[in-house]
Amino acid sequence: MAPGKIAIVVGAGASVELGFPAGRGLLGKIAGKVHATSVDSATQYRSSSKRFASAVQQLAANERGQFSLGQERAVLKDAYWLASNAPLAPSIDNLLHTHQNNPQIVKIGKALICDCLYDAESASPLMPDTKKRSDFSFLHRQRGDHSATTSWLSRIFWMLAEGSDFDQYLQKLADISFISFNYDRCIEHFLTNAAISYFRLEGEDAKRALDGIQIVHPYGSLGKLRIEGGAAAGFGECEDLANAAKNIRTFTEGMGHESRSEKIKSALGSAERILFLGFGFIPLNMDLLFSTLPPRQVPMIAGTSKGLSPASVEIVTDMLLGYPAFAAERIMSTARKRIALQDMTCCAFLDHNSFALRR
Repeated sequence: MAPGKIAIVVGAGASVELGFPAGRGLLGKIAGKVHATSVDSATQYRSSSKRFASAVQQLAANERGQFSLGQERAVLKDAYWLASNAPLAPSIDNLLHTHQNNPQIVKIGKALICDCLYDAESASPLMPDTKKRSDFSFLHRQRGDHSATTSWLSRIFWMLAEGSDFDQYLQKLADISFISFNYDRCIEHFLTNAAISYFRLEGEDAKRALDGIQIVHPYGSLGKLRIEGGAAAGFGECEDLANAAKNIRTFTEGMGHESRSEKIKSALGSAERILFLGFGFIPLNMDLLFSTLPPRQVPMIAGTSKGLSPASVEIVTDMLLGYPAFAAERIMSTARKRIALQDMTCCAFLDHNSFALRR
C-alpha cells in the first residue's frame, strides 16, 4: 500500500461477503434459534443451540447468581418471543431498541446475536482446518455460497505483503487503522494467521503480527483473540455466551467507551485516505465517526456504495461534507471531487482501485 495513514471503516456488508449474516439474514438465523411445542396442553420452550441453552441459567440468574426453573422458563419464553418476532423487525438492533426498557429482552437478544455470529465464525470460509493452520490453499476452495478466494481481506494482505519482509509489513500495517462496526473478528483472525504463515513467524513475532493490527470495534466484539500453538486462536470459540453478550452494544446504545471514541477520532483525524468497505452510511454511525472530529482538510474518501442509487450517493456525499470538521472546504468544488463511492463489492472495489491504493 502507498505510504500515508489510512482509516478503513468496515460495515456489515464486508462481513456478508465473507459469509456472515447481517440485517434480514441475521434476523432469520435468530428466528431459528428457539422453538415452542405443546405437551399436555402446556407450552414448552427449547433452544436448538447448545451454546444458548447452556447460557440460559446465567441469563436467568439474579444479581446474587440465584435462579429457579421458573426463571429459566421465563428466559426461554422471552427468547422464543424474540425469535418469533424477529421477521417483523427492520433489524435486530431496532427490535432491541424498541424494548430498551426491558433489560431482560436486551440481554437475551444480545446473547442470540453472539450465538449466531459464533456459528458464522466457525462456518466461515476464513476458518481453515485447525490441524492445518498454515495451509492457506483453502483460499482457492469454495465453501457453501462464499469463496474465500474472493475475500477482500486477502486483497488487503496482498497489498501489505507486496515487496515486504515482516518488519516492512508491520511498518505498512502501522499506517492502517481499522474501524469495524462488526462484532466478528475476521480482520484480526485472517491478517494474523496470514502473516504468521506467509512470513513463517514463530514465538514473539507471531504475537507482533496480532498486536500490530490497529482496530477499534465501536460497538464491541465477540472477544479478543490470542496466540496459541503458533497461530491466532479464539475465532469461533465461546466459553461464556452470557458474558460475551455483555461486551457488545447495539447501534442505538452508542459506544459507551471514551477510549474507543478517542481512537476513532485519532484515526480519522490523521488519515490521508478514508476507505468505506461494506458500510451502510446510517446517520447514527456517521455521527459517531464525524460529529466530534476536529476541523481538518477533506481527505480522499472512497469506498463501496453497493446497492445505492446515484441520488443516494449524492445524499451521502452531502452528509459527509456537512460535518463541522469539513466546514472550511465544503463549498469548494475540489472537496466533492475527493469523495468517490462506487457501486461495487468490497473485493471488486479493492481490485478496481488497486493501482490508486498503491500510489
